[in-house]
Amino acid sequence: MERAIIKIWKESRQFQGARGFLDKKHGIFVFCAAKELCALIPNANNEVVIPAAIMHDIGYSRCSDEELIAVNEMRNGRLGELCDLAKRNHMVYGAEMAQAILDRVNYDPRLIDSIVGIIARHDLQDDCISLDESIVRDADKVWRYTRYALANKTSPAQNIAQVYRYFLENLGKPHYFYNSASRELAKREMAASLLIQT
Repeated sequence: MERAIIKIWKESRQFQGARGFLDKKHGIFVFCAAKELCALIPNANNEVVIPAAIMHDIGYSRCSDEELIAVNEMRNGRLGELCDLAKRNHMVYGAEMAQAILDRVNYDPRLIDSIVGIIARHDLQDDCISLDESIVRDADKVWRYTRYALANKTSPAQNIAQVYRYFLENLGKPHYFYNSASRELAKREMAASLLIQT
């Protein structure tokens, strides 16, 4: 499997980071978090989770500049129709791109539909349709608790304490994370962020 993952990373690397420098870190972090969660969560299929985690946001590379600006504005608390469109589009584009990449690297055809389906749904508010999808969604959310993401969420109008308080509240919500291991990983990331901030 390691060879296949390396091929997938090489094929998708050029599409990582469409939303800027932090986006490249995001892709690597989500891959690492997903790998860790697969080791902690029984019955996780890392042959589905890891490729989906690597490619979950590559669709942003096909979004328009206006859409990417709207997504970045969302980080500052301003939501809008263009942001919603970009979020939908990146999942559609990403699923198409992932299908092509998986075909090119001759990935196991029995797994491709599951991987592509996860990418096509990963930012929806609907319930997950599988354990593997829940792991990818959780790994993506755990990123929000890293020092990079938390620092990026802080705007001049907010102080870091307000941002941490908001994310601590989400940690306490029963359905924010699908898996308890994900919640623990987010707590660990947030604790590391707090240590660095002080």
